[in-house]
Amino acid sequence: MQGQINAMGLFMSNNGYMNKTTNKAKTNSDWSYGDFNVDHSYDLVGNQYQFYYTISYQGTVYYLIEGWQMVDGSSGYWDSKVDFEALGQGMKNIPDYTTELSWTSDADGLDMEISFDFGDTMQIFYEMTINNDDSGYFAYTLNGDLTYSALWYANGSGLWTNHLTTPSTVYTW
Repeated sequence: MQGQINAMGLFMSNNGYMNKTTNKAKTNSDWSYGDFNVDHSYDLVGNQYQFYYTISYQGTVYYLIEGWQMVDGSSGYWDSKVDFEALGQGMKNIPDYTTELSWTSDADGLDMEISFDFGDTMQIFYEMTINNDDSGYFAYTLNGDLTYSALWYANGSGLWTNHLTTPSTVYTW
């Protein structure tokens, strides 16, 4: 989950190699490689950094990422959409997919949710809470069914539950 946040952080900053127009709060950039074109905008709007990022193939958008993060880092959201059919022949049978990530962070801790929707093939949902005392909760849901969950306490003990078994199997540590 942290890897997903780190990856999206790359879209929320501007790299020095981009062709860009910049002022103190706004960046617009675009670049091309062969039949591919990338457009990126990054802007400070009120108390949020907002970004919008597209990749087009032969003029048709196939990858879109957009999102925001509060200036103080206390919360954020992004979503992405991939349309493989836009890449042309042979890609029609690959399902489109979307990804969404949201988080809030405050004195109490961190709450995060990530969902992956791979069309009619698979849907995955993660949720996690990490409290400031190092206790927390994690759940993994696959195709609408809770699959695994964990609950841990500040003292280091906890429970891991496998919801695939009947009855669910609980492991403690």
